Amino acid sequence: GCGIISIITIIVVLNADRITSLLSKDPLVVRESARYLYISAVSEPFMAVGSILIGALNGAGDTKATMIRILTSLWGVRIPLALISALVFGFGAYGVWWAMTISIIIQAILIYKRHKSKRWIKHDY
Repeated sequence: GCGIISIITIIVVLNADRITSLLSKDPLVVRESARYLYISAVSEPFMAVGSILIGALNGAGDTKATMIRILTSLWGVRIPLALISALVFGFGAYGVWWAMTISIIIQAILIYKRHKSKRWIKHDY
């Protein structure tokens, strides 16, 4: 899954300007949309790994621990980081985009560590 997503991501990044120009003819919109694609491309392999492992853990019945990690990355990382970077430091949309990327990476790391710990196997359901 990660390999396929990585290949698709590389294709999208290499063609970001062409892809975004299909959506708008405004050069500013095309440029900003391409920048967003570049930033979000960083998180794509992590999102693939995280999504696959989240599905595996949920399928194994480890839903509570998985949910806690997802909520931690969203409410504990993404939202505060987006607010701080956009409003306090003035990075605007770029701050929000990077906050999303960083939270996806952290979520994948948290989910990977949970999966690797194998504590979900011993869980009594």
